[in-house]
Amino acid sequence: MGSDEYLLNIEDLGDLKPCIPMYGPITIKNLKPGKVMLYCRCGLSKDTPWCDNSHVGTPFKPMRWKVPEFSGATSRFSICHCKYTKKPPFCDGSHINLPLPFLAAQEKCQSDHSKIEKLCANCGFTPASE
Repeated sequence: MGSDEYLLNIEDLGDLKPCIPMYGPITIKNLKPGKVMLYCRCGLSKDTPWCDNSHVGTPFKPMRWKVPEFSGATSRFSICHCKYTKKPPFCDGSHINLPLPFLAAQEKCQSDHSKIEKLCANCGFTPASE
C-alpha cells in the first residue's frame, strides 16, 4: 500500500499521543476484500476500530486502509486497539509494554488538562480517563 493511500502516515504522528480504548487487539472478521475502511488513529471513536469523526477538533486524522485480498471463506484480522502499533491497522504487540509509559506520560504532561475537551495529543489524556 503506497503512502498516497493514507490520510495520515504513521510517521507523521510524531509526538502525537492517541488515547487508548483497550490494551490489546480487536479481532475483526468477514470484511469484504477491496473495501476501503477508515481506521481510527485518535482512539476516541465509538465505532472503534473505525473512524466516526470523533477526531474533529484534534490534530488526528484517520488512516485509509484497503481490506486485502485473502483466501478462504472467512477473513480474520487482528486490528490494533491501543493505537500505538507501528504497523497500522494491524496489532504488533505494542500494547504489551504500553500501560506504564502511557500513564507516566500523562503524569509528566505540561498541558492544562482542566481545559481539555476531547483529547490531549501530548499524552493521550481524555477527560473521561480521570
